[in-house]
Amino acid sequence: CRTFDETRHYIKTAHGLSSDYYEGTKEVPLFGAGQGTTVGPFFWLLIFSIMMEAFDPSHKGMIFTSPCGIITTERYGDAFVDDTKFGVTSDYQKGYVYPTEEASQEQVQQVLSDLTRLSQHYEKLLYTSGGALNIKKCHWSILAWRWVDGKAYPMSSAECPGKLFLTSGSSSKLEEVPRIEPSTSYRTLGVHISMDGSMKKPLALNRQKSLDYAGLVSNSTLNRSEAYFSFVLYFYPKI
Repeated sequence: CRTFDETRHYIKTAHGLSSDYYEGTKEVPLFGAGQGTTVGPFFWLLIFSIMMEAFDPSHKGMIFTSPCGIITTERYGDAFVDDTKFGVTSDYQKGYVYPTEEASQEQVQQVLSDLTRLSQHYEKLLYTSGGALNIKKCHWSILAWRWVDGKAYPMSSAECPGKLFLTSGSSSKLEEVPRIEPSTSYRTLGVHISMDGSMKKPLALNRQKSLDYAGLVSNSTLNRSEAYFSFVLYFYPKI
């Protein structure tokens, strides 16, 4: 689109409009409507809705069933604007009751194969819409179980080895998608989560934010009313 190709982006503050600007080039084009633009979410909603309508239903996704077996939920993943997560659950039945290492490894390979197909399908839909997937900014993980005396523990990447490769855009070159451990905490939409459910990192981060805030307020000249409003309007939303 010529409009996006020739658009110059400035910064506007209370002090006026910046003299410097940035713009896309032929070597480094800018994709989408631009970070922070008002119409950005609306454009992405239109594109994403069309992509989901074009999604191949033959691809496997995630299926979760309640312990009683009555309630089942099925989906490909979750998305909030362009922060998208996809997943696949194993449909391998052997070894569910008495899991063995061999059965677990077969489940891992099946999930990895299905996840690769699902991820590549999404990448191609995104590329067809005019977007691009930065594979180096993506990551993947797998939650496989190691059973010890009837208790399940998440397997590390060393215990269930595997790599995920995708192509990007018109290139036929396979790129490796970075893999993270189930215990690795990562940031998504303002919160740190991990596949094994550990809350150690967000707890440590929020504790440090609390200590920093307490130090600033205790050494400030704010009265009780001003300190209260700073807590409600600044600190509380931050944690």
